[in-house]
Amino acid sequence: MDDYRNGKRKDELIRHLLDKHYIFDAIIEAAFREVEMEDFLPEELKKYSYVDAPLPFYQNRPMAAPHINAIFLQLLQLEPGTPYKILQLSSMSGYFASLMAEITKSPIRIIEGDSGAARVTKANLKRSGYDQTVEVVEMDPIKAFWKFPESDRIIFCGAVSTSIIDEVAKVMPANAILIAPLFTGIFNPLMGQDMVRVIKSNGEITMESFGKVSFIIMQSPSFQAKASKTQELIFKQIEQTLEEYFTTTLPREEPLLDLNLPEHIMEDFLTANTLFKKNFQKAAIFQAILAVKESINYAVAEPLDFSKLDNPEMQLKLKEMLNPEQLRNLETLLDIEKTILNYDYQNPPNIENLAKMALDITSSFLESRFRK
Repeated sequence: MDDYRNGKRKDELIRHLLDKHYIFDAIIEAAFREVEMEDFLPEELKKYSYVDAPLPFYQNRPMAAPHINAIFLQLLQLEPGTPYKILQLSSMSGYFASLMAEITKSPIRIIEGDSGAARVTKANLKRSGYDQTVEVVEMDPIKAFWKFPESDRIIFCGAVSTSIIDEVAKVMPANAILIAPLFTGIFNPLMGQDMVRVIKSNGEITMESFGKVSFIIMQSPSFQAKASKTQELIFKQIEQTLEEYFTTTLPREEPLLDLNLPEHIMEDFLTANTLFKKNFQKAAIFQAILAVKESINYAVAEPLDFSKLDNPEMQLKLKEMLNPEQLRNLETLLDIEKTILNYDYQNPPNIENLAKMALDITSSFLESRFRK
């Protein structure tokens, strides 16, 4: 039976969410245990079920990382048995709506502006059995609130501007709660968003911020039609960053998440990926190679001195510790390291390609080193 179907990965994810205090409510924990994430992913991505990362459910449209879903659920203050009118703007595959449905048993209305994403979301809900509780309406999400103004829980699943939140907050019902990624940044779009909660009580509107998030811009023709040229460039940059993550970073990191990988080695490797994403390619290479060296020295009584690689005794020790594939990977990484340390500045190598190669080789090396 596939690992994602036997419950092991789900248990590991929930334990992670509990340990990190993303979940501190037994009702939310129970919802995560009940809803099957794999029902909301395309076949080729089911192997990534229960990884705490955003995953594309349709083209480059992502479902939020599980810890974001947990934060959303905590902020909404949902009580079992209370009848709500819930409006979710943008589908996120239907997974989050199903978590809400499991808690409240209330009807939930998803508004999705993209016909392809709406079609896939409906199929996901039918497969998971939540199609009787969760409705998908195809229309512009930004216009939806004005069609369903009685909604007392409103979830924006894409970043929007302050002006839109202000408009909705003024007319939403008493005791309603709205949550949204609020688009504030211009020069750093991925970290220029605040997760906000708006509560309307006794005629008073309060807004609280719960930290920085990175969401795609709300997929709404009416919203994007008003975008400035600067905002259009930001939207495009976010889409490109997501595509890079889905096609390069996630496949590199995901195989390691199932391993009993020592925490300090995993942290070094994830730091290498982060440095690469921030365009510090040389630093990413050195950090990746450090992870490999630490993995070789892990659990040995006398760590190897990698400054003495030409020493025959050192070479013999490496052959005893590593299989032929691991040796080849190590040699390639050390060649990359030498290239970066000694290259001719008048004829520099393609450091970005070398960094990608180093990260991919490091991922393969760590997976083979710690595979059970």
